[in-house]
Amino acid sequence: MSEKRTSITEHFSNILHYLQKVDEEIKNNQKIEEIREKYKLKELEEGIRTDIEQIEEMLQETLEKKEDDENNENLSEEVKNVILAMDEAAIDIHEHFLNIAQLFLEYINNFNSEILESIKEKINEGVIKLEEMQEINKKLEEIINYKKYEA
Repeated sequence: MSEKRTSITEHFSNILHYLQKVDEEIKNNQKIEEIREKYKLKELEEGIRTDIEQIEEMLQETLEKKEDDENNENLSEEVKNVILAMDEAAIDIHEHFLNIAQLFLEYINNFNSEILESIKEKINEGVIKLEEMQEINKKLEEIINYKKYEA
C-alpha cells in the first residue's frame, strides 16, 4: 500500500485551517484552556516542533550542498550557475517555511488572529517560491539535455 505524501504547502494549509477553527472558537467562547485541550494544541505544538527540526536539517543539508557546488570544479560555469541558483532557491524556501512554522508556534502561545492572516499570505508566497524553483529546475534539465545533445 503506497503512502500519499503531503506537500509542505498542503501540510501547512491544513494546520492553518485547523488553527482558524481554534481562533473562531476562542472569539466565540473565550475558554482558552478548554480550547487548548479540545484541539490538542500541546500535541500540535510538538508536531510543529518536529516540522521545524526537519526543515532545519534540510536547510543545513542544502547549505552544505551549496558549499560543495561552489567548490565543484567539474561543472561548467553555466551549469554551476543554475545549480547555485537552485541551491539559493531551496535555502530561501527552507527559511520561508521555517518562519511559517515558527509563526504557528507564536499563534499557539498568544492567540493573535493577525498571525494567522500573516501565515495565510506566507503560505501563498511559499507556493510561488516553489513554482520559481521548478522553473530553475527545468532550466537545468534543458542545459543538461543540450550538453548531452552537443556531445
